[in-house]
Amino acid sequence: MSRVLSFLILPLFLLGAQGVAAQTDPAVEPVWVLLRDRGPEVETDRGAALVAAAEALPVRTQERRRLRSSLATAGEWDLPPSPNYRQQVLATGASLRHESRWLNAFSVMATPDQQRQLAGLPFVLEVRPVARGTRAPLPRAEALPPSGPAGRLLDYGASFAQLDEIDVPRVHEAGLNGAGVVVLMLDTGYYTDHEALPEAQVLAEWDFINNDNETQNQPGDAPDQHNHGTLTLSALGGSFPGQIYGPAWGASFLLAKTEDVTSETPVEEDHYIAALEWGELLGADVASGSLGYIDWYTIGDLDGQTAPTCAAVNQAVALGMVVCVSAGNERNSDWGHIVTPADATGAIAVGAVNSANVIASFSSPGPTADGRIKPEVCARGVSTVCAGIDAPDHYRTASGTSLSCPLVGGSVALVIQAHPDWTPGQVREALLNTADRAATPDNDFGWGRIRTGQAIEYTRAPLELGITLEGSAIRLVWQAGVGSGYRVFGAPEPGGPWNLLAETQATTWLHADALSNSRLCYRVTSAGTVLP
Repeated sequence: MSRVLSFLILPLFLLGAQGVAAQTDPAVEPVWVLLRDRGPEVETDRGAALVAAAEALPVRTQERRRLRSSLATAGEWDLPPSPNYRQQVLATGASLRHESRWLNAFSVMATPDQQRQLAGLPFVLEVRPVARGTRAPLPRAEALPPSGPAGRLLDYGASFAQLDEIDVPRVHEAGLNGAGVVVLMLDTGYYTDHEALPEAQVLAEWDFINNDNETQNQPGDAPDQHNHGTLTLSALGGSFPGQIYGPAWGASFLLAKTEDVTSETPVEEDHYIAALEWGELLGADVASGSLGYIDWYTIGDLDGQTAPTCAAVNQAVALGMVVCVSAGNERNSDWGHIVTPADATGAIAVGAVNSANVIASFSSPGPTADGRIKPEVCARGVSTVCAGIDAPDHYRTASGTSLSCPLVGGSVALVIQAHPDWTPGQVREALLNTADRAATPDNDFGWGRIRTGQAIEYTRAPLELGITLEGSAIRLVWQAGVGSGYRVFGAPEPGGPWNLLAETQATTWLHADALSNSRLCYRVTSAGTVLP
């Protein structure tokens, strides 16, 4: 399956097959070239550059940012690194892999001598290695569990239990399936010919390893290249009656192939960052990535900011995306800790439990280097049902935080469908505060196994109610809560009786005839969603 990207977006990411080929030379290494500024093109007329960047944003991306971003709709993060600087970087003989708008950086393949030349350029802030990681082989698949009970809206087959454990079937039966939500997948590739994979719902795909628009195996790929991504995509958004449903089986998808599985080539973080920027620019609401990076880092670097992947995740969240990442499978390794970008302050890091809600023996624990609890939440990551790769109708189980992460990512899509105006912070708050260990979070389970339906029904009252006089009217203003709007109540005295005066989506309300009656006590609550 192939899809062609918009001509406005493609040039930002199709940036150098030379860099991929150069990896065969052991003296050439991938490095980041971090820049001091945006270059002469921007410095001479910054305002015009920002206007042009804002006008180039897709409408969907503008709308998502307007609803959920903590930043302006457009800004310097939308400006590409300087073409003038790029020309000087390539003049050293280094070959381009990716450019990052968010980091204001290039990733290149460079020899040690070229790296020294790059570090000497006056506009270069730092030259540092592109961090790498390796993926352990998947454990042997266990037998599929029994099918779910009859009489449900959907025939979940063997996938019922893993969804029921996180309160998803009730949400499906309320009419939510992720429709209208765009999910970005970051993984090894995807066997899109499988009967359970949502081929018709794929909006775009891109191979960041080979720089083409095919994410299913193609000539030159390792035979198992698309295996891992097939498992994660099917767990999040697969659907085939009697076999499997993912939480967000009705969502739309952006498929990013970011990880080379050949034993000679480690996983490299610049592909991940390029894919995250690509997906955000195309309007993704949720990202699910079951990748982690530890080479070049120490436990002390897990502060949520040091790793470039963390900076990218935090930027994506600030722009209104919810980013779900695997906590890692390193509990029993020498590393023994979460992997980056699970430490990112904005990430929802996902640990793994088994069907009995016991932490998986491999699930990486926290905390972060700066003392924050990680992971945030858990879902089934032991014997998780997913699509297999032996045939278009093959199904199997797999284990790892790679499988618990997409279950949470798909559940997040359901929350966003129910509450399209919720910011990433509000989605996170709802998930954590309704998880089953919310009262006693720790560095194994985080806040616990999620409960999707309860997250959708979650409310928090608004804060700091202010009252001002406007002539004979009274203006109420409050800080945002979490819910589906607000209800304003009035009473003649604090003890009541309380009467509903208004329902509103805004964080302010004008009581026009306030002084004409004695009802001068007010209370504002969040209106909730109640699933059937």
